[in-house]
Amino acid sequence: MVAVRMPGGETVGVPESGPTASAIRPAAMIGRDDERRRGAELARDAAAGHGRLLLIQGEAGIGKTVLLRTILDEAAGLIPHVVTGAADEFDQRLPFATLHSCLQPWERLSGQAAKILELIRDGSAEYPVIEASLTLVDEWCVASPVAVAVEDLHWADPATILLLHRLGKVASQLPLLLVATVRGGSSRRDVERLADSWRHDVTFMKLGPLSDVAVHQLVRQLAGGSPGPALWEIVTGAAGNPLYISELVTGLAQDNNLRAEGDMIDIESGQAGLALPPALGEAITRRLAVLSPDARHMLQVAALMGGAFSLADMAAVMGCPAAQMLGQVREATEAGVIVSQPDKLAFRHPLVRTVLDDEVPPSARQALHLQMAEALSSSASPERAARHLLAAGSADGPLLPWLASVADDLAARTPALAAELLTQVLDTSAMPAGEVSGRLRSALAAALLRSGRPSDAKQIARSALAVEFDPRTRAALWWTLASAYAGCGATDRAVDEIGAALATGELTLAERARFSGLRARCYITLSQPDEARAAWEESIAAARTSGDTEALAFATAAAAGSRSWDGWIEEALAFCNTSVAATQSLGSRAGAQLAPHLNLGICLAELDRDAEADQAFEDAFRMAERGIGTDYLAWGYQCLARQRFWQGRWDEALTQIQAGLDLGDQVDMSRYLHGLSAVIAIHRGDRKAAADRLAFLRGPTPATSPGRQSAHMPTLALALAAHADGDITRAAAILSSAWGEDIERDQLRYLRHYLVPDLVALQLAAGDEAAARRAADSIQQYASRRTAPALHRSARHALALADRDLARADSVLRSLGVRRGKKGPRRRPRSGWEAMTDTERIVAGLVAEGLSNPQIGARMYLSRRTVQYHVSSILTKLDIVSRVELTALVVRRGGVAG
Repeated sequence: MVAVRMPGGETVGVPESGPTASAIRPAAMIGRDDERRRGAELARDAAAGHGRLLLIQGEAGIGKTVLLRTILDEAAGLIPHVVTGAADEFDQRLPFATLHSCLQPWERLSGQAAKILELIRDGSAEYPVIEASLTLVDEWCVASPVAVAVEDLHWADPATILLLHRLGKVASQLPLLLVATVRGGSSRRDVERLADSWRHDVTFMKLGPLSDVAVHQLVRQLAGGSPGPALWEIVTGAAGNPLYISELVTGLAQDNNLRAEGDMIDIESGQAGLALPPALGEAITRRLAVLSPDARHMLQVAALMGGAFSLADMAAVMGCPAAQMLGQVREATEAGVIVSQPDKLAFRHPLVRTVLDDEVPPSARQALHLQMAEALSSSASPERAARHLLAAGSADGPLLPWLASVADDLAARTPALAAELLTQVLDTSAMPAGEVSGRLRSALAAALLRSGRPSDAKQIARSALAVEFDPRTRAALWWTLASAYAGCGATDRAVDEIGAALATGELTLAERARFSGLRARCYITLSQPDEARAAWEESIAAARTSGDTEALAFATAAAAGSRSWDGWIEEALAFCNTSVAATQSLGSRAGAQLAPHLNLGICLAELDRDAEADQAFEDAFRMAERGIGTDYLAWGYQCLARQRFWQGRWDEALTQIQAGLDLGDQVDMSRYLHGLSAVIAIHRGDRKAAADRLAFLRGPTPATSPGRQSAHMPTLALALAAHADGDITRAAAILSSAWGEDIERDQLRYLRHYLVPDLVALQLAAGDEAAARRAADSIQQYASRRTAPALHRSARHALALADRDLARADSVLRSLGVRRGKKGPRRRPRSGWEAMTDTERIVAGLVAEGLSNPQIGARMYLSRRTVQYHVSSILTKLDIVSRVELTALVVRRGGVAG
């Protein structure tokens, strides 16, 4: 007998001999009982309508995947609808690659999922894909509780990370369990920001090494007996990592180095001094050694293709029929190296692929990636071939013409991948100036601009313009250069570059129309109305002569912006209608830079045609869901938030504000949005919310022209805050800057006319009647030359206040359908059924009917986001946390009326 000391201190005796143990049993989860119980609790909560977020963190092989799948398997009775996917290290540069892996199994089962996959494959902008995905989750959650699980978040593409951020913000309203696994120590800033955005609602599970007791259980489960002294010494060197332990024990068994000694499993007699693998990689290598040379070669090639691969692609790369490879695939599958998925094959664990990849010498790896790029360039999407071309490190002559032919498409669909690949190719390939070189440089500049790197885009475009390329390539380079300057606020430099391009005489009429339209927009931003008018008139003339519909859409959009900016609303409306018609006729070719429905909505709102304005804004966002006008989304949310604020629909205004802020700061839109949010908070007496926004607004105003033009709403917020603090003189002084010396210089009178009544009231309250009179006379004189009802309403209100004839002010306002007093809804209780607005009552009733947010939005002519905000507000007022609880409350009350 041999005495063996086991984990926990007990000593047992076992026989010294027995048959060799070679059959290893599959391992179930060991040593994670607390995490397992907590996961079950989260699943129960989600199934009951209390959405939950779970983030499982730990080193490679520590058991994140096993824990995730155990939680989902055990919750199957509560959460029948499970969507799973995994990020792939090789796909990080492909937008929505991780989302694609989640939805691909559902393509034939869900029309909405198929639509989203089509959007991804077509290279659509982020906005339409995210909106369609959130709509799909909403609809699924109405049918049954849903679990969405994403593995290896540290490898996820940035677009999927953004979607998960948005999904996490609404998860609490839905019967949704949202789970992700992430490797510890990930340095991805976007992943860290995602975790931070979930922080208040997420459950973190950080998996550490298994305890000795758990290690003993795992070995017993794998080998069918307790570990003997020699085996125990080996497995304790695995530092409690279950994957490492499994690979070690499995490798020893497959090499016939384990022997059963009664109820104990130990190293085969005579092998006690066996040189065992010091690292997991070597353990996996030993396990792979049992495969045939053909199967191992196939797996090494597959490892270079990523974590998952199709047999068709593999056959194309290896130059043989797919049927010829079935034996190798079967061998690798039976060995547990790869697993079969619905339409592809995948490695059982990323570390197995990593080991195989590392075995390929660098020179061979580059040659294989180049071979893959050549094979896939004619049979797959451009981005798939481009990934391998990037990994190859260089491009040979035959692939350069192909790359030039798809470069513009790559720059539009996968700008980050295109920017990295084209930079590499141009740095490593010696090519003479010519068509191929010009197209590659032009596409690189465009890709850099779309990737949020305007400075790099400007540098590439400018250096390329110094070379004699063909006129069409030069026109594309000028366009990128001018757009880069305009996008980063250097509007005057954009005007210079546009002028230089027009002066070359190389542009077609259609190109001249687009460049002149962009110049008109720049002059609007620079508050130069005469120059803007000359530019858009030239743009329209060139567009009409050329017959180019896209050019006409750009030209008339610029004209509409110019005329509405200075208050000529009826004229602007005519241009809007022309631009809308041209844009709609372009279909998907309209692209991200055309958003005429937003200008149309603004004009209709200023003409008091609110229902038509609402439809125009709705049309703008519907167009954005198809990838049209997405460059102006933040501005669109600002426009709609402003409209909802002046209509007194403040909850909806806050919804649009948050939507705009979620998109990031485009041309300083965030200052306006924070300012409007602060104004609403101040009016509602919410000092905490106001303070949070005001802290942001008290920073320096950006020096760019867009920064100056959006400063009036932050100024109003700061003035109202001073007024709320009792400092009326300071409040009047702050707001007077919005109607001060810069008004004429920056051509901002129409944009700021809404503020003048508040300014006059504050100046009167501060005792400065002369200043109040000057402001009132100023807006009256300005309005006398224009006809827009909104402007005249502001002028009459200001004049009545300045005359100190409050009765007259009331009369004027009543004649216009307006009542004096605090803007927005009257005070109501902050909680309970009585606190709910009429709109919220309708939404609550529709939730109780079982409608999803998109379905409620369609019935009420509201966006899904607005419904989402209403649901959140209802839950807060009723002090509940889920739609399920809301439904139960509505049923118990017999409805929500009263």
